[in-house]
Amino acid sequence: MKNAYVVSPGMKVYVSGKMRGVHNYNRGQFDRWTRQLKELGFDAVNPMEIGDSIATPEEIDASPELVEKVLEADIAALRKCDAIFMLRGWETSEGARRELKVALEMNIPIMQEVTCETGG
Repeated sequence: MKNAYVVSPGMKVYVSGKMRGVHNYNRGQFDRWTRQLKELGFDAVNPMEIGDSIATPEEIDASPELVEKVLEADIAALRKCDAIFMLRGWETSEGARRELKVALEMNIPIMQEVTCETGG
């Protein structure tokens, strides 16, 4: 049986997902889910804001050294969180997979964006 976790408002939640290779570095989805998590009472951490404090997304994308520097800063922020929220499409992101690995090592709750469809 898998571990069951309680996720409750007030928890610090790191938002993880694919950035590189997505229009506008997926900023819209990161911002949308950060806002929605905050509206639900979570303290959401948006890694786009961490990267913005280091360089522009285009500068980061063009420099493997900056990519690694930003990812290290993101993981440092993740280590201060109580849970992680995985955006749809995270599976194809090397950075998001590394963040998930850290979250699993930390044994924190993992939430995931899902799409629900109704039959008709």
